[in-house]
Amino acid sequence: MDDPQLDACIEEVKKGQVSSFSYVIHKYQKLALNIALPIVKNQEDAEEVVQDAFIKIYRFIHQYNGESRFSSWLYKIVYNTALTKVSLNTKQWMRNHEIKEELTRWEQSEELNLGLLDQRVKSQVLERALDQLPESDKLLITLYYFGDKSIPEISEITDWKKSTCKVKLMRARNKLKEILNHQKDEIL
Repeated sequence: MDDPQLDACIEEVKKGQVSSFSYVIHKYQKLALNIALPIVKNQEDAEEVVQDAFIKIYRFIHQYNGESRFSSWLYKIVYNTALTKVSLNTKQWMRNHEIKEELTRWEQSEELNLGLLDQRVKSQVLERALDQLPESDKLLITLYYFGDKSIPEISEITDWKKSTCKVKLMRARNKLKEILNHQKDEIL
């Protein structure tokens, strides 16, 4: 999806018009936070990662050449900034409270089959299930379903091969379905 306003802002920022960068921040801040939060595990650190990432994006925006989508380039910087903030061996993930809003369209899909549960319970079940996933699985689910990123874009962001992304995403979906089915059986 093309965004002429984004393209114009990028060009203006490249020409030194700092105020135009506010559009970029406004457009991508929430999803950047949703990418950083699961990696760094707390809101304060995630906000710091996002701030650092936007500083890097501003400083190096002249290197963005348009070969990939701007959002993929931006999310890769957020992702890498978050990884440098924490140890790669960290296995715990903090609950992502903002993800509740993004889950609405996915939780209604037939794939999850949670139709009998009320909205509040669905959100709690999904939140708990996501918290049980390994880091890489939660990242893939976040990028693919909530960030609307394609497999090639996820591959570019994470530096994983496309085939690896496909396999990992399929496995992450299966793990999530298994966890959700188990939790749903406990609730019903």
